[in-house]
Formats: sequence, structure tokens, C-alpha cells
Amino acid sequence: MGQEGRARLCATLAAVCALVAPVQGFGADADDEAAELRTRFRAAYATADANLDVADDIALRGYVLYPYLRTARIEHALANSGRSWNAADDAALELVTEQGAAPVAADLRRVWLASLAQRELWQEFLDHYDPTAATEALECQYWNARIALETTADLEPAIATRWLTPYRLPPECEPAFQWLRAQGAMTNELIEQRVGLLLDNGETGFARTIARRLPPESASRLIERADFIDAPTATLDAWLASPDRNTDPVAVRDGFAQLARAAPDAALDRFAAVAARAGSEAEAAELSLGLALGLAWDRRSEALD
Repeated sequence: MGQEGRARLCATLAAVCALVAPVQGFGADADDEAAELRTRFRAAYATADANLDVADDIALRGYVLYPYLRTARIEHALANSGRSWNAADDAALELVTEQGAAPVAADLRRVWLASLAQRELWQEFLDHYDPTAATEALECQYWNARIALETTADLEPAIATRWLTPYRLPPECEPAFQWLRAQGAMTNELIEQRVGLLLDNGETGFARTIARRLPPESASRLIERADFIDAPTATLDAWLASPDRNTDPVAVRDGFAQLARAAPDAALDRFAAVAARAGSEAEAAELSLGLALGLAWDRRSEALD
């Protein structure tokens, strides 16, 4: 099991142990038996990497946290699985079927599906995929499985929708996006929409990377917007010093709002000059709102003006 998975399970176990400890039984004998069982469980869990097939006794198998011990063993076995379906997969299927909608089953299913995808057992992945328990990475692996098995009907809209995400997605998504490009469905319009969402979310670095896939004119306009966000003072001053410079009003708005948040005094000093370049009342209103918010967050009385 990976370090992250072990940390997640340990945190869960600590919380559940705290809840179940007082109700294991009544009286001194029951308390002793419960304490002894908890000690045995901790010892078994600490060596969960040792063996998938351990003959645990009835008492341990009846312990409320026993499914987590089984999960730890299965996850370790999956991490050391060969390419083909094996005993670890059988054990994972048994546990997720037995536990149903329990959190331990959902956690194991995610780990198991990731293992199936890594081993390119695509049909088995599809057979056991559960969208309600899927992460973004597993959702993308679901598309990768369908692409590998050539069952791609109606797949383009789903992948295009996920593409329009305002942050960087896990690397498991890239094969599906490459397939979308190969179908001719990764249009410049779709790329521009993604870059716009990234910029709206302040993801300027990744937005620049995506923008470079566009024709130079479209890319330069979006990269200029990223410049206004990243370096608002210098970019706004350069823009103000070039009265004939044709700049996207959205870039100016973003840069001015960023300046107002970071340096309200500097934004206040430049507001009249920036607003004078606005092309409409609506643009001027957006600039005013950006300044007002920056001043308000700084608890400045000028925000009311």
C-alpha cells in the first residue's frame, strides 16, 4: 500500500477506534477482552503488508474494523500484482461486493480500479467501474478504457466537457484529450474556452501552456491577459503609456482587479486614467467594482465612493 493510502486508513482507523472502544463490552472481563482484541488488531494491521491470505481467527474476523485490515492487505497485494488478473483482484472483488456502499468499499474500489487501469485490464476496469465513487483520474481512465476497446460512441461530448475544467487535470486525462484531438474535435474554440477558464481561476502558468496551441493572434491575446494578471502594475502602466494600444477589456479588468487586491493605493491612483479608457459604461462599472472590492478588503472608507 502506498504511503498516502496508509495514512488515509490510519486516520480512519484512529477515529473509529475512538468511537468503538467504549462499547466493546461491560465489566472488567469484557474490557480486558476488548483491549486484547484491539491490541491484536493493531498488531495485525501493522504487518498487513506481509500476506494476503492470513488465517485470522473468529474473534479478529468479527472485529468491527476487520474490513480495514483486509483492505490494507489487498492494497499491498495489488501494488505488487502482475499484469494479469490474480488473487488480489479476487479478494478486492469479494470485499467491495460484500461491503456494498460502505466507505471502506468505495476507498478500495478506487485503488483497485487504478490498479486495473495501470495494468491495462480495460474490460475488467469497465466491468467494475462505479461513477459514483470515481475520482477525476478514474473518470479519465474510464474513457481510456473505452477508447482502448473501441467503444467510443458518444464519447466526444463527455471528454470535451471534462476538458473545460478551470485547473490542471491529472495526467490520466491526457490520453483521452489526445484522442479528442485525433478526432478533430479539439477545436480552437474549445482551447480558448479552457484558457479563459484557467485565467478566471488564476491558473496563469498552465493557461499560457495551453494558449500556445492556438494560432499566434489568439494566443497573444490570451497571454497578454495572463500578463495583466501576473504583473498588473507594470502591464497597466505600459498600457496607459500607449494610448493607441488595442487591448482586450477583459485583460485590463483582470489586471486592475488584481492590482486593487494587492495594492489598493496604487489602484486608486490609476483608477481615473484606466476608467477613462473604458469603452462602455459596463466596462467602467466593472473597473469600479474591482477597485471597490480591493478597498473594502483593506477596510478603506473610499470603498463606499
